[in-house]
Order: sequence, then structure tokens, then C-alpha cells
Amino acid sequence: MKMKKRLIQTVLATVVFGVMAAPSWAFQSVRITTITAAAQVGGQRVADFNLAIRNTNAPFGANQSSVTWTGINPPSTQWKMSDTLLVLNSTVTDAAGGIKIYTDNTHPLAIPRFIDPTTNAFNIDSLASGLLNASAVTTSAPGLSLAWTIKTSTRIVEGGTDLTGVGAADPNTGPSGIGVFNNRFQWLYSTDKYNWALGVDRNGNGTLDPSDDQPQALDSPYVTMINLVGIHYGQANFEFGAHPDGSNSFVYLQADFRNALVQTLYGTTALRVEAYIQ
Repeated sequence: MKMKKRLIQTVLATVVFGVMAAPSWAFQSVRITTITAAAQVGGQRVADFNLAIRNTNAPFGANQSSVTWTGINPPSTQWKMSDTLLVLNSTVTDAAGGIKIYTDNTHPLAIPRFIDPTTNAFNIDSLASGLLNASAVTTSAPGLSLAWTIKTSTRIVEGGTDLTGVGAADPNTGPSGIGVFNNRFQWLYSTDKYNWALGVDRNGNGTLDPSDDQPQALDSPYVTMINLVGIHYGQANFEFGAHPDGSNSFVYLQADFRNALVQTLYGTTALRVEAYIQ
């Protein structure tokens, strides 16, 4: 009787082993039912911000009334950072929304107001962006180029590293070395709303080349500082890095004073920060 019991146990063990070792080709699908799953998410599509102007050496100090520059001596002063920065606390929940920056220097209430000297808004003399000669209430003279960069933390101005500092640089020809605080790739030119429709033929050859100012859609990544992903940390349209809603970001500004006239006031009253949703 004992021998018979052991034999049964051996047979059972063999059967179990055979089931576990069955090859995959031994199985066949005999029925499939496809179903769907979905959930409608509520909430609002939001793009909003609070803005304060602060001194770069006191980013959490007293609010200032405007963006300013000091210590400018043409022609030795070239690209120079402003003495103030923009502190933004923002929320963007709309996948197609964002917060952008630009000038609107042809607006009727802008002082000075840019007047296009020609009827062809595509020409280089139609470039309306930047800081304008403010000697009169209107001007058709080219402005001084303006550029911006946005950071997730305050920076050492004209010092530190690429992670701790920020410095003035030509966005096209400035330093490109790794780890430098004044790397050109962090800077984006401020465009003007007037030039978005057609772009600007900077080299005057009658066509838009890659180096010319391209037309900008109302939700263009190039003019957008913050979108659903986060902040626009580099010049490329895809260079947005994560930054939580409700957090501060810090916008540093610079202008190119190489072509400035001495003893002349330059400025704009139409530097816009705008939130948009689709």
C-alpha cells in the first residue's frame, strides 16, 4: 500500500510539471472582446500670472515702477542687462495656453509710437521692436534691440556659472561655451506685435531666410515665456523645462546700445506680458 501511494504522488508531480512547462505556441486565442474606457476631466483652462518689477540686486525687495538701465556710455556700452527684472508667479493649465512677452510699439497709446516709414511692412525699416528713440512722441528710426531670458531661480548678474548666474550677450554671436553665465543661447529677442504677420527681411534680399525674423502666430513658442510644460529656457521652440504652477520665475532683460545716440532717452511704454488660452 505504501508503494502504491508513492507511485500516485510521482505521477501527480509529473503532470504538474508538464503543465508548467507547456510552450507558448501551445496556446491559442479563442475569443476577444474590446471595450473602451474614458473619464471626462473637469476644471478650467487657465493662463494667469502676477507680475512685479524688482531690482536685480533685491529680487524680493520693493516693487519698482518700470524697467530701467543706468551706466550707459555709447559706443563702448554694447549689450547690457537692465537694473530691474520681472518676477512672475504663474499658472497655466491650458495645453495650448501660455504667457508671452513682446512690444506693441505701434499702438496708438505707445510713447514713443513707431511709425512705419514705408507701406511695405516686410522691409527692415519696418522693424518696430525694442527701445525707441523717445525724443519725440513718434519715431520712424530703428529701435535698440531688446532680449529676455527666464529662470526658475534668482541669478548672480554678470557672474557665477550657467546654473547660478546670468550675463549680457548677443543672442546671435555671444559666447557659446558650456558652463558660462553669459551663454548666448539663453537669450531670446523681444519681437513686436506689428511684425508678427509678415516677419522682417533683415538682409534685404526680398525673401524670408532662416536668419530673418519669421512670422509669429499668436501662440508662437518663440514669444512664449511659460506654457503648460514650464519655462522657455532656450532659443529653440521645444526648449521648455518643467516648472510648477504657483511658483515664481524671474525674467531678466537686456538691450543693445551699440547704435544709441549719446545724451538721448530711449524707451517703450508698450512692453507687454500677456496670458493667452486657446
